[in-house]
Parts: sequence; structure tokens; C-alpha cells
Amino acid sequence: MKQKGQAGIEALFAIGVIVILFIGIYAVYNDKSRNLLAVEQELRQREVCVGLANDIVSVFTLGEGTEKTRRLEYNVTIQPQQQRINLGKSFCTLTIGLVSSEGPVTGTPFNIGEGIVKIKNVNQSVRIQNE
Repeated sequence: MKQKGQAGIEALFAIGVIVILFIGIYAVYNDKSRNLLAVEQELRQREVCVGLANDIVSVFTLGEGTEKTRRLEYNVTIQPQQQRINLGKSFCTLTIGLVSSEGPVTGTPFNIGEGIVKIKNVNQSVRIQNE
């Protein structure tokens, strides 16, 4: 025969097990949610990177005097010699290396800040500058 006090302890034990299960489920959910946000940010950065690379190539292809403006949501590092654009943890490649921020193309990496940028074809090379 069970005593009344024992039933109370069993109920508390069952409630404790349920609480521990919920805490475990929440921990897994929280971890997956953080991972999902990180992947989402990387994909957004990659999208911006590929869009910028496409704009650079199209301005170069369309020839002398072509201009385009674009809004960047992130700071970008362009490495003309490696034909690469770095943006946070993401990067993408360029099909041309004739890119500079000012003056003639030197192949030196340069940074472009977030905001409105102007992409312009000057002397068969592409210049990118913040407005």
C-alpha cells in the first residue's frame, strides 16, 4: 500500500523529468536557430558579393563611360590580383582583374564601405568608389 507522501514525490519526480526534457528541447532549438541565422547571413553576404561582381563585369563589358550605382549593405574588400571579392565570411570571384578604387589599376587590394557605390568604366578598367 502506497503512502500519500510517496505519491507526491512520484509526481514531483515526473514533473522534474518533463522540465528537464523541455530544457533539452529548448537548448537544441536555440542552437539550431543560431546556426540558421548564421547561414542566412552568409547567404545574404554571398548574394551581395555575386551582385557586385556581376555589376563590375557588366560595366567592364559595356565599355568606356558605362556607369552603374549600387547600394552595399556591408564593407567589401576587393583583391584585383586574386580576382576576388571578400565580404565577411563569404567571397566570390571576378572574371576581370582590372579594378581599382582610384587612379590606374595597381592590383592592390582596397576596401569599399557600405552605402552607395559608383561603378564606372574608365580607360578600359573599372573604378569603384563610395559616393
